[in-house]
Amino acid sequence: MSVRRLIRGRPLFRTLLVSLCPLALAGLPAPASAQSPLDNESPGAAELRSAMVRVARNPQDGEALLDAGNAALRMGDASAAEDFLRRAERLSPANGRVKAARGAAAARRGDAAQALALFAEAERLGVPTRSFAADRALAYDLIGQFGRADAEYRLARGAADSEALVVSHAISQALAGRKAEADTLLDPLLRRNNPG
Repeated sequence: MSVRRLIRGRPLFRTLLVSLCPLALAGLPAPASAQSPLDNESPGAAELRSAMVRVARNPQDGEALLDAGNAALRMGDASAAEDFLRRAERLSPANGRVKAARGAAAARRGDAAQALALFAEAERLGVPTRSFAADRALAYDLIGQFGRADAEYRLARGAADSEALVVSHAISQALAGRKAEADTLLDPLLRRNNPG
């Protein structure tokens, strides 16, 4: 059975793919140097609290709803993010940043078709593709279009590389049957004894 058929035909495989990519669950974590040793909050928690204060003051504040959605994505809660982002979209239906964030939420929930449609809208509305390339790569992985995923991972890594992004890219390469390329990506992390 081909990997493409396996991905399309098995919801469990989609779930595993989404959960194996650290980027898909919680976005890019803040650098350790930026966190206080006493800070045990998950990434995005402070941003979510701040955005929620703004939403409480003005429920029609689309930027606050967008910020809340993005914070929920950083915390790994794509469903909560989608709720905030749908409200933001109702207030500003032509906001490309909202479309891109909704695309990220859809990709992280495993809905590749919706994610790709939303990313296309965001691109049409002028959002730089590098800002959502990592999540679009995940969406392409979910439907077995590994060549397109590779191009998106390379674009994302050119804009803001991270260990989580390298691991996601390596998983994609492994799924595509490119073991040597996956090993090449992971080797520097393994040499540093990276636990991920």
